[in-house]
Amino acid sequence: MKKTMDDMASWRLRQENQEKPFPYVFPKMPPRFRLCCGFVRGLFLMEWGCIWALVLGGSAAGIVMLSRGKEALLEHGLEGLIVFFVLLPLGFLCRCLRNTPGRFWRCPCCGEPFPYYAPPPLRGGDELKREACLYDMEHLRIRYVKRRFCPLVVPSVCPACQCKFFDMRDRCEG
Repeated sequence: MKKTMDDMASWRLRQENQEKPFPYVFPKMPPRFRLCCGFVRGLFLMEWGCIWALVLGGSAAGIVMLSRGKEALLEHGLEGLIVFFVLLPLGFLCRCLRNTPGRFWRCPCCGEPFPYYAPPPLRGGDELKREACLYDMEHLRIRYVKRRFCPLVVPSVCPACQCKFFDMRDRCEG
Protein backbone atom coordinates (compact mmCIF):
# COMPACT_ATOMS: atom_id res chain seq x y z
CA MET A 1 0.00 0.00 0.00
CA LYS A 2 1.33 3.41 -0.92
CA LYS A 3 1.87 6.02 1.69
CA THR A 4 0.43 9.48 1.26
CA MET A 5 3.89 10.95 1.74
CA ASP A 6 5.24 8.93 -1.21
CA ASP A 7 2.64 10.47 -3.50
CA MET A 8 3.36 13.91 -2.10
CA ALA A 9 7.13 13.48 -2.56
CA SER A 10 6.59 12.27 -6.13
CA TRP A 11 4.33 15.24 -6.84
CA ARG A 12 6.88 17.67 -5.35
CA LEU A 13 9.69 16.15 -7.44
CA ARG A 14 7.56 16.57 -10.56
CA GLN A 15 6.88 20.19 -9.65
CA GLU A 16 10.58 20.93 -9.14
CA ASN A 17 11.46 19.34 -12.47
CA GLN A 18 8.83 21.43 -14.20
CA GLU A 19 10.18 24.64 -12.66
CA LYS A 20 13.74 24.07 -13.87
CA PRO A 21 14.56 25.14 -17.41
CA PHE A 22 15.57 22.51 -19.91
CA PRO A 23 19.36 22.10 -19.95
CA TYR A 24 19.43 21.65 -23.76
CA VAL A 25 17.36 22.64 -26.77
CA PHE A 26 16.83 20.11 -29.57
CA PRO A 27 18.90 19.22 -31.67
CA LYS A 28 21.58 19.88 -29.00
CA MET A 29 20.82 16.80 -26.92
CA PRO A 30 22.77 15.74 -23.83
CA PRO A 31 26.23 14.34 -24.69
CA ARG A 32 25.32 10.85 -23.47
CA PHE A 33 22.33 10.71 -25.82
CA ARG A 34 24.38 12.01 -28.76
CA LEU A 35 27.05 9.36 -28.11
CA CYS A 36 24.46 6.55 -27.93
CA CYS A 37 22.70 7.75 -31.09
CA GLY A 38 26.01 8.02 -32.95
CA PHE A 39 27.10 4.52 -31.95
CA VAL A 40 23.82 2.83 -32.91
CA ARG A 41 23.48 4.90 -36.10
CA GLY A 42 26.98 3.79 -37.11
CA LEU A 43 26.07 0.13 -36.55
CA PHE A 44 22.86 0.57 -38.55
CA LEU A 45 24.66 2.20 -41.49
CA MET A 46 27.47 -0.38 -41.43
CA GLU A 47 24.96 -3.24 -41.51
CA TRP A 48 23.06 -1.81 -44.46
CA GLY A 49 26.29 -0.75 -46.19
CA CYS A 50 27.53 -4.34 -46.04
CA ILE A 51 24.25 -5.63 -47.44
CA TRP A 52 24.28 -3.12 -50.32
CA ALA A 53 27.95 -3.83 -51.05
CA LEU A 54 27.20 -7.56 -51.24
CA VAL A 55 24.22 -6.99 -53.53
CA LEU A 56 26.03 -4.58 -55.84
CA GLY A 57 29.21 -6.68 -55.85
CA GLY A 58 27.25 -9.83 -56.66
CA SER A 59 25.43 -8.02 -59.46
CA ALA A 60 28.70 -6.71 -60.90
CA ALA A 61 30.30 -10.16 -60.70
CA GLY A 62 27.27 -11.67 -62.45
CA ILE A 63 27.42 -9.11 -65.24
CA VAL A 64 31.16 -9.68 -65.72
CA MET A 65 30.63 -13.43 -65.74
CA LEU A 66 27.87 -13.16 -68.35
CA SER A 67 29.86 -10.83 -70.59
CA ARG A 68 33.32 -12.49 -70.39
CA GLY A 69 32.50 -16.08 -69.56
CA LYS A 70 34.04 -18.52 -67.12
CA GLU A 71 37.57 -17.25 -67.63
CA ALA A 72 36.77 -13.89 -65.98
CA LEU A 73 35.23 -15.66 -63.02
CA LEU A 74 38.31 -17.84 -62.60
CA GLU A 75 40.68 -14.86 -62.95
CA HIS A 76 38.88 -12.48 -60.57
CA GLY A 77 36.92 -14.93 -58.43
CA LEU A 78 39.39 -14.87 -55.54
CA GLU A 79 38.94 -11.12 -54.93
CA GLY A 80 35.18 -11.56 -54.91
CA LEU A 81 35.38 -14.38 -52.40
CA ILE A 82 37.64 -12.32 -50.12
CA VAL A 83 35.20 -9.41 -50.21
CA PHE A 84 32.27 -11.78 -49.61
CA PHE A 85 33.92 -13.45 -46.61
CA VAL A 86 34.79 -10.06 -45.08
CA LEU A 87 31.47 -8.28 -45.65
CA LEU A 88 29.15 -11.12 -44.65
CA PRO A 89 30.52 -11.59 -41.09
CA LEU A 90 30.86 -7.82 -40.65
CA GLY A 91 27.21 -7.29 -41.57
CA PHE A 92 26.14 -10.13 -39.28
CA LEU A 93 28.24 -8.72 -36.42
CA CYS A 94 26.68 -5.25 -36.84
CA ARG A 95 23.22 -6.82 -36.85
CA CYS A 96 23.96 -8.65 -33.60
CA LEU A 97 25.44 -5.54 -31.98
CA ARG A 98 22.31 -3.55 -32.79
CA ASN A 99 20.64 -5.41 -29.90
CA THR A 100 23.05 -3.79 -27.40
CA PRO A 101 20.91 -0.68 -26.63
CA GLY A 102 19.04 -2.87 -24.16
CA ARG A 103 22.11 -2.60 -21.94
CA PHE A 104 22.84 1.13 -22.14
CA TRP A 105 19.76 2.97 -23.48
CA ARG A 106 18.35 4.11 -20.13
CA CYS A 107 17.47 7.25 -18.21
CA PRO A 108 20.65 8.63 -16.61
CA CYS A 109 18.68 9.62 -13.48
CA CYS A 110 16.47 6.65 -12.61
CA GLY A 111 17.75 3.89 -14.89
CA GLU A 112 14.39 3.27 -16.60
CA PRO A 113 14.98 1.74 -20.08
CA PHE A 114 13.93 3.75 -23.14
CA PRO A 115 12.35 2.28 -26.30
CA TYR A 116 14.41 1.37 -29.37
CA TYR A 117 14.13 -0.66 -32.55
CA ALA A 118 16.23 -3.83 -32.84
CA PRO A 119 16.39 -6.64 -35.37
CA PRO A 120 15.13 -10.08 -34.43
CA PRO A 121 17.83 -12.77 -34.73
CA LEU A 122 16.71 -14.58 -37.87
CA ARG A 123 13.96 -12.49 -39.45
CA GLY A 124 13.76 -9.30 -41.50
CA GLY A 125 12.72 -5.83 -40.28
CA ASP A 126 13.24 -4.18 -36.95
CA GLU A 127 10.80 -4.53 -34.08
CA LEU A 128 10.11 -2.12 -31.24
CA LYS A 129 11.58 -3.05 -27.87
CA ARG A 130 10.22 -1.58 -24.62
CA GLU A 131 6.81 -0.82 -26.14
CA ALA A 132 5.31 0.01 -22.75
CA CYS A 133 7.68 2.95 -22.33
CA LEU A 134 6.68 4.37 -25.73
CA TYR A 135 2.99 3.99 -24.86
CA ASP A 136 3.63 5.76 -21.55
CA MET A 137 5.33 8.63 -23.38
CA GLU A 138 2.40 8.96 -25.78
CA HIS A 139 -0.11 8.74 -22.92
CA LEU A 140 1.73 11.43 -20.92
CA ARG A 141 2.16 13.51 -24.11
CA ILE A 142 5.94 13.51 -23.80
CA ARG A 143 7.57 14.65 -26.99
CA TYR A 144 10.23 12.39 -28.42
CA VAL A 145 12.53 12.16 -31.42
CA LYS A 146 13.14 9.24 -33.76
CA ARG A 147 16.14 10.43 -35.77
CA ARG A 148 16.83 9.31 -39.31
CA PHE A 149 18.97 6.14 -39.62
CA CYS A 150 18.96 5.82 -35.82
CA PRO A 151 16.82 3.08 -34.22
CA LEU A 152 16.69 4.82 -30.81
CA VAL A 153 13.62 6.73 -29.60
CA VAL A 154 14.93 9.78 -27.70
CA PRO A 155 12.41 11.24 -25.20
CA SER A 156 12.61 14.87 -24.11
CA VAL A 157 11.45 13.92 -20.59
CA CYS A 158 11.80 10.59 -18.79
CA PRO A 159 8.33 9.05 -18.39
CA ALA A 160 9.27 7.42 -15.07
CA CYS A 161 11.04 10.16 -13.08
CA GLN A 162 10.03 13.22 -15.16
CA CYS A 163 13.68 14.29 -15.51
CA LYS A 164 14.11 16.82 -18.34
CA PHE A 165 16.71 16.25 -21.04
CA PHE A 166 16.01 18.80 -23.78
CA ASP A 167 13.31 21.13 -25.08
CA MET A 168 11.70 20.83 -28.51
CA ARG A 169 10.49 24.40 -28.92
CA ASP A 170 11.13 24.59 -32.66
CA ARG A 171 9.83 21.09 -33.45
CA CYS A 172 6.17 20.26 -33.98
CA GLU A 173 6.40 16.50 -34.44
CA GLY A 174 6.21 14.12 -31.51
